[in-house]
Amino acid sequence: MGIFVGPDVVADKVIATGDLLDGLPVADLRFCDEGLNDSGQLAFQVTFDDPTVPDGRRIAIYRATCVGGVTRARAGEPRRQGRERTPQ
Repeated sequence: MGIFVGPDVVADKVIATGDLLDGLPVADLRFCDEGLNDSGQLAFQVTFDDPTVPDGRRIAIYRATCVGGVTRARAGEPRRQGRERTPQ
């Protein structure tokens, strides 16, 4: 599972399960409602398996922005499972 900005699964990949993001492997991804804006930025939710937190999972919202032809992700506020955050 992944998020892509075109048909090429290698060149157009933004993020996919198993990729490292902020030093942890991505366990699950969700594209956010209204997760694409007029500037071409993408907002998505990432779930990490993280044994250092009480429930074993960490969820964060990221924003990906195309910079010089490369899409880069930036973290929003991390959140615990079950709490809602507005994409940044």
